[in-house]
Amino acid sequence: MAAAGLLDGRRATLHWHLLEEFGEVFPTVDVISDRHVRDGAIWTCGSAATGLDLILAYVRDRFGPAAAFEADVKLRWRDRWVKILAAAV
Repeated sequence: MAAAGLLDGRRATLHWHLLEEFGEVFPTVDVISDRHVRDGAIWTCGSAATGLDLILAYVRDRFGPAAAFEADVKLRWRDRWVKILAAAV
């Protein structure tokens, strides 16, 4: 996205290990050290692990906090509850 100029003048993030180098290669991008960043219609995240946080923020932004909570429970906690309930039987 940065190489295509889509991040010029925008805030963006990526994996913490690459932030400094990225900022040097793309000085027109305002590099932010955060889990995910939204700048207008552009959303970026810091790693695969923070991708779920970005998705939940998008759901909350688009459909509200109740939908984000429901998605979080289904995506993040479903397997844990299945194991807990199976162990209780």
